[in-house]
Amino acid sequence: MGVTSPSAPARRPSPIAWQLATVSAIRSETPRVRSLTLAAPSWPGHRAGQHVDLRLTAADGYSVERSYSIASEPERTGEFEVTVEEIASKAHISVRTFYRYFPAKEDVLQLQIDRRCAALRAALWTRPVDEAPLHSLRVALEEVVAAEDSASLQRWITVIASTPTVVRGVLGGIQLKGQRAIADFFGDRLGLPGDDLVPTMLAAAAGGVIQAAQTRWYFQGGDLPTAFSEAFDVLERGVGTDPKSWYTHAST
Repeated sequence: MGVTSPSAPARRPSPIAWQLATVSAIRSETPRVRSLTLAAPSWPGHRAGQHVDLRLTAADGYSVERSYSIASEPERTGEFEVTVEEIASKAHISVRTFYRYFPAKEDVLQLQIDRRCAALRAALWTRPVDEAPLHSLRVALEEVVAAEDSASLQRWITVIASTPTVVRGVLGGIQLKGQRAIADFFGDRLGLPGDDLVPTMLAAAAGGVIQAAQTRWYFQGGDLPTAFSEAFDVLERGVGTDPKSWYTHAST
């Protein structure tokens, strides 16, 4: 995401670094137009007439990147607004085509789940093979959330909490994507298919702990990596860290 000036300066400006922006709110303007609020913590505000370059990527890899005007007031910092209809027209696609890739609010909110899942998979596969699987997950998750912007995550949760119609889709995405990534990792370390009983149940337990810890952090504040570490400490004490004990429990 970069910014271009409305008038050409005497000297060519240095390129502005791309920033990661998260959809923090979606507002319906008309039946065909929706305004997206994009949270970018380093966004300094803009001058009237400036444009923003935005790259929006769907879960299947489809990407739209164009320059278009900013709809929010210039003095606003930390976030800005654009409209879906404008994204579609600037990308030279119809609104119908855009909604084929992002047909509802749930689809945009799924991008946060996709990003975390991709980062978690990458972090998990760097863990030592002789490390206890639950401890590997604990460390990898701490690394992933430490790199996330906590303010953007809070806004993402707020959108979900204030929009009951998206809760089912978001929870489904977490289960189908997040827990699948964890189960695949457990299965690999245990020498089992990812959909086997033990990795599937352990992934479900870990997923529940993740959601409970994140919800507790959202309401009570504090440091999210620490919240996950404390939560997984409870899980490790409960089920143990020795994989051999998991097989014993599963067979009794």
